[in-house]
Parts: sequence; C-alpha cells; structure tokens
Amino acid sequence: MRHIYLVTHPEAQHHVDGIVGGWHDSELTARGHHQAESIAEVLASRIGSRPVEVYSSDLRRASQAAEQIARRFSVEVRTDARLRER
Repeated sequence: MRHIYLVTHPEAQHHVDGIVGGWHDSELTARGHHQAESIAEVLASRIGSRPVEVYSSDLRRASQAAEQIARRFSVEVRTDARLRER
C-alpha cells in the first residue's frame, strides 16, 4: 500500500507582501524555511525508514520546501511544472 502526503508550501514572500500567489514565483521566508523543517520532522516521524519519493512544482517556494523534506529522507526532488496550482 502507498501513502501519499500532500504538503502545501509554508510562508513565502508573497504572503508577507500581500500578493496573491498563483504562478508568482516567490521564495520562502526565513519563517517558511523553519516551517518546512518542522514539516520534514513530522513526516520523518510518521514515515520512518520506508522508501520515499518527493515531487514538487517548479516554483521556488514549493521546491524549496520540497528540498528540505527530501534532504531529511536523503532523496532527490522531482520537479514538474504540471504541479503548479490552477
């Protein structure tokens, strides 16, 4: 059985600036990076040593969060523009 964990990106600069995200390509804030690390810790506690694949949209805020999660599991992130919000 496969488990799928869907994670939305944490705080990004466009949130702080009051800009609607969409395809606006902003980066995570310092707080967002901290939140991404917390997300990675929770996922690691739930998943343990089982194999993991990490996919992300190609936008910076999503891929930055995915990179932090992927590092926790020692895997690469697979980015795909089709994963952008619609």
